[in-house]
Amino acid sequence: MLSKKFNHTGAADVSKSLQSNGFFDANHTLNISNGGERLEVSSAKDLEALIVAEKQRILGNKELSEKFEAVDKQLQKNAELKKFREYLAAHPEILAELGDFNGFRKKLWNSYFNVAQIPLGSFAEAYASAKDVIAETARQAMEEKTKWTAVVTQFNERFYVPFKLVVQNQQDVILKGETPKIVFEFQDGQGTCGVEEDKLLQVLSQGEKRALYILNVLFEIQARRESNQQTLLIVDDIADSFDYKNKYAIIEYFNEISKVPFFRLVFLTHNFDFHRTVCSRLQIARSRKLFAKKNQGALSFVQEKYQKNPFTTWKNGLEKNSAYLVASIPFVRNLAEYCHGAGSPIFLMLTSLLHIKSDSKTLTIKDLEVSFKATLLDQPNLSLKNSAGSALQLIYDEADALAARADDDVELESKVILSIGIRLKAEEFMIAKINDSVFCRCHQQQPDI
Repeated sequence: MLSKKFNHTGAADVSKSLQSNGFFDANHTLNISNGGERLEVSSAKDLEALIVAEKQRILGNKELSEKFEAVDKQLQKNAELKKFREYLAAHPEILAELGDFNGFRKKLWNSYFNVAQIPLGSFAEAYASAKDVIAETARQAMEEKTKWTAVVTQFNERFYVPFKLVVQNQQDVILKGETPKIVFEFQDGQGTCGVEEDKLLQVLSQGEKRALYILNVLFEIQARRESNQQTLLIVDDIADSFDYKNKYAIIEYFNEISKVPFFRLVFLTHNFDFHRTVCSRLQIARSRKLFAKKNQGALSFVQEKYQKNPFTTWKNGLEKNSAYLVASIPFVRNLAEYCHGAGSPIFLMLTSLLHIKSDSKTLTIKDLEVSFKATLLDQPNLSLKNSAGSALQLIYDEADALAARADDDVELESKVILSIGIRLKAEEFMIAKINDSVFCRCHQQQPDI
């Protein structure tokens, strides 16, 4: 019944296939040749019994049968093992070799080497003759400053972070063209130790993480620089969360690459300080400094009004432009703190126009004029209109006028006015909701919150 070509596994597969397809349930029968005699099988149970009986006849005893079942089970786990079993069935001489697997593997490798003896011999001769050259090349590779090493060195020298970067596979980068593998050495002032990137990211501040991200940018820019590739770089608020050291480090880097003839840079930012610093350091032309402005869903670009110091423009227009007057309040207040002290009447008066205090609603535009003249020594003849009017109401009127406009106002004074008005209204709302006279009295007596 069973043979090398149709073994017990094939018989078992046939049995399962017949059962799953309802062969016997349809009253079909199966004719099997058993030593020249034909047996008719009419059920899956009878077929399984024949297979078991044939296996027992071949194996001879129970102990051998159990060992066979254990091995056979392992050889049926996947298609590759089934093919291996079929190969063993066709080459039984290999079974004896498997008793010493390591020895058998050694014989196999020796046979492979014998087949490839001539090319392997040629390779060995070539290696021996070039061994000194290879060693010297490797030594030079370790000493050579690759572009990747240059970028890492640049990062380590420019940016202030509590770790140092090292190119670990510098030799393979040069000889094999592999991608550089960067390792991190954490420094805490007391020592240095290696650390994995995922663990390093858990202890870095947001600014330090962004500085690490800059490394990828440096790699990409360096590659394009060496290949003279025309590139447009869109720099979108790249210095957010940076401290001043790293902010100016990245600005200085962009200042250098802006001089590369095939690079073009476009800076996008919401940070006015960063905008002014970039414009100043990179000497960006007036016509190229634009503000994005939204008007009823449409976006347009307008040229920046202030090219250097907006406060100079504001000071010269305090009498004619009430928006300049209101926007100047926080700046003059800071100057008053330095000039007159944090406890001076002028400082406290201006503070009452930035925070709701007990005297905020009683302050007049004349009070504003007096405080400005006492602080801005170049404005001795300042004369503000409507001197008896409420200074607080002037702030609200300017903020309301901005809020009522159909289009956005992108100028700096507008942003400052809205910020002052929003904070004052928020404080009025919170004080009213707290409805605690003791708290409100204590709050209003404080110079600032």
